[in-house]
Amino acid sequence: MTISTGSSSRRRRTLNRRLDEGRRRYQCLRQRRSERQSLPALALRVVEQRGTRLKSRTTEGQLFAVLARPHIAALIEPGTVDWIRGLMARAEAIVITERIAACRDATDDKFLELAVNGKADLVVSGDADLLVLNPFRGIPIVPPATVVRETARR
Repeated sequence: MTISTGSSSRRRRTLNRRLDEGRRRYQCLRQRRSERQSLPALALRVVEQRGTRLKSRTTEGQLFAVLARPHIAALIEPGTVDWIRGLMARAEAIVITERIAACRDATDDKFLELAVNGKADLVVSGDADLLVLNPFRGIPIVPPATVVRETARR
């Protein structure tokens, strides 16, 4: 019969702590790898290759405000934010002249305004409040998965 001492339980705690740290690092790496392979990121790449992205001061401001929220910023790799900044720098700026109040979430009207004022061919969004309006004034509103799926079929 063996009597265990405190040293083996210390070793066990140390091993468990190292395992937990390794799991956290692995999950973080997986998340970073998958961020740029997400459906929204893939859809953005498709749009970037095939068309012009539109922005207004309001939509660009909201995008970077949301990305800066602490609970969201903690999930996003700094390189991803730089990539988005580059996308936005190359987007065509649209001046909003026609105001729209059509969305059940009034804070989403800015995206409809951008689409109409910019004469968009398509709006890509995962927002249910926008998707229920598909099509809006003849402009299709589709989720990122649809853009990726349609591209894969070609």
